[in-house]
Amino acid sequence: METTLTIRQIQELIVNHAGGPRANIFIPNLSWGYFKSHEADLIKITKDGYMTEYEIKRSWEDFLADFKKKGTHFEGKVSRLYYVVPESIKDKCWDFIINHEFPTPYNGKYSKEYPVGLMYYSEPGYIRTYKSAPHLARFTNSNDCDYKLYLEEQIAIMRLGLLRLWMKNGK
Repeated sequence: METTLTIRQIQELIVNHAGGPRANIFIPNLSWGYFKSHEADLIKITKDGYMTEYEIKRSWEDFLADFKKKGTHFEGKVSRLYYVVPESIKDKCWDFIINHEFPTPYNGKYSKEYPVGLMYYSEPGYIRTYKSAPHLARFTNSNDCDYKLYLEEQIAIMRLGLLRLWMKNGK
């Protein structure tokens, strides 16, 4: 591992960096009940109804393993995706991202033009947005993304988040 931070600690860094729980809705480990082929380490839903997924990686091997899975992050429900990696591997991860073709929502074809960005964190506990490809800038910096969640979808996601909370507490 390139970090000693836990997934939970990294999730907290992301939440604080992205405006905190008063500004947006954050749900950790969203999978069953919403996504068909993967689990999101952390999702954010904005007040406007757009979803951002944060895929947390703790090492280079962990990062590469994500691209070998059968499941995909690209089901057409996520407006933007950020890989969140340790500072020590950010350049290597970015080189991989800009040279990788991602499946696009809805049609399953591959493209280098999907809204993927990179964030990095450090041991002292800070997180920064690193880069997004120039042709992705309109996606990663604004809300004119492909998919806006319906109110019913937002409620379903919040329900799943609350179920997870209560199930963790043994209730």
